[in-house]
Amino acid sequence: MITLPGDLIITADNEQYIVGRTRTRADKGIIVDKPRYYPNLGSALRAALQQAMRDKVSAGEITTLQDFIQEQNRLRVELSILLEPLEGKQ
Repeated sequence: MITLPGDLIITADNEQYIVGRTRTRADKGIIVDKPRYYPNLGSALRAALQQAMRDKVSAGEITTLQDFIQEQNRLRVELSILLEPLEGKQ
């Protein structure tokens, strides 16, 4: 499981990448809440970034277009730093 900013996670099975948030259920343990499925890691990361931005707008943390652009750029930089170790290893 890969932990991302905004309490989002990415996990995978044999067929796809799964983006969501973890939740603990008494009967099933840790599950992915409201999972969304993607064919590759790049599309999963883009979707996670979009979800993090929607969450911030919905929560009222972002109220102007300028704030949106600044936060989106900040999250992109944060994700690119997280992905740096993977550069050139594909």
